[in-house]
Amino acid sequence: MLDKIIHIRKYPNRRLYDTSQSAFITSEELYAIVRSGHRIEVTDSATGADITNIVLLNAMIDRDPERIKGVSKDIFHALAAGEANLEHAYAGNGEIDRLRQELFAANAEVERLNAQAAAKNV
Repeated sequence: MLDKIIHIRKYPNRRLYDTSQSAFITSEELYAIVRSGHRIEVTDSATGADITNIVLLNAMIDRDPERIKGVSKDIFHALAAGEANLEHAYAGNGEIDRLRQELFAANAEVERLNAQAAAKNV
């Protein structure tokens, strides 16, 4: 993932303005920017509100609906129900615990490899 955030303004006429290029872009171009690893931030030109999630979700629905199918129904139910803490949506299916276990296992492996490399350099 690239570090630089690309700032996009969305106008009432649904046009998207890439401030880094000083040019209007299509929603296809916006989605391609994200798929290439860039982070974006989309603001409503009239209110200044951050609408990144809305724009990205709409882009995914329009251009890559298969990716939406991979998201747990529990997440969408939690969002629709207005739950502030999405961890609750994962809690019922053990997803958070599984992800934590994978993270700890990966971290342990990195530490083991670092120790191994340090031992070779001594």
